[in-house]
Amino acid sequence: EYKGKVECQWGENLSSISQAGEITLHGCKVNNKTNTTYQYVKGKVTEEKEIVYSAYNVGDEITYKGMKFYVISPSDTKQDYVTLLKAEPIKYSDADWSTTEIASKISQDSNGYLTTAYLYSDTCVSAGDTSGCSTNYDTSSVKQIVDAWSNKNLSQSNLKEIDGYRSRLITYHELINDIGFQKKTICTSSCFDSIEVLGGREWIYNEDYSYYWTMSAYNDSTPYVWTVSYYNGHLNHYNVGDVDCIGVVRPVINLKKSAIQ
Repeated sequence: EYKGKVECQWGENLSSISQAGEITLHGCKVNNKTNTTYQYVKGKVTEEKEIVYSAYNVGDEITYKGMKFYVISPSDTKQDYVTLLKAEPIKYSDADWSTTEIASKISQDSNGYLTTAYLYSDTCVSAGDTSGCSTNYDTSSVKQIVDAWSNKNLSQSNLKEIDGYRSRLITYHELINDIGFQKKTICTSSCFDSIEVLGGREWIYNEDYSYYWTMSAYNDSTPYVWTVSYYNGHLNHYNVGDVDCIGVVRPVINLKKSAIQ
């Protein structure tokens, strides 16, 4: 059916055969062309040129809706979105918190950044009873804050849902694997392990606020969540329900490249 030579590594590169009989080939060369998608529909072959997007590296700056963001995961020319970390934490004024059920659980610091504990609960306290504590981002006050900010300030059609999230917090995996946090041993009066960001990536932290939350639990047995500290970007962990452990919220979004190209 193809007027030419078709070379494919069958298996993974045969992307799909739909119920309607549509076949899309990926990674196949037809007449030595690899940047074209071919579909076989109702006995006819259609050809569509593959869209080539801009590539981004970790640390690249992007401005969207008047806000500055930093790229936190590499994105090649085939990926139609880029994952971004907001340069500044959410401001207290970025949503009408008086209408939300978490209004009593948030405040603002001297810079106007919204501050909150990860999760408030009557039984989740720092005085020893952590039975009501949860490190689940989806049930946290922080998620409500991120969602309220995103719904007010971003065009939802410009965001791509990845793993169930258009906007969220940064993860431990991204900090370690994409941004380049490394464990080091620091010796003062005694030696201890510390995880800090690679030099040259100071945009990951800021001395204007003490620390910001991630969406990754410290481990499965204690009510702690990883945070990024103002001190050289060190990774630390804080009790999600301790009223003394309040951090700022620095959201992550998956932005479609069509919104910035």
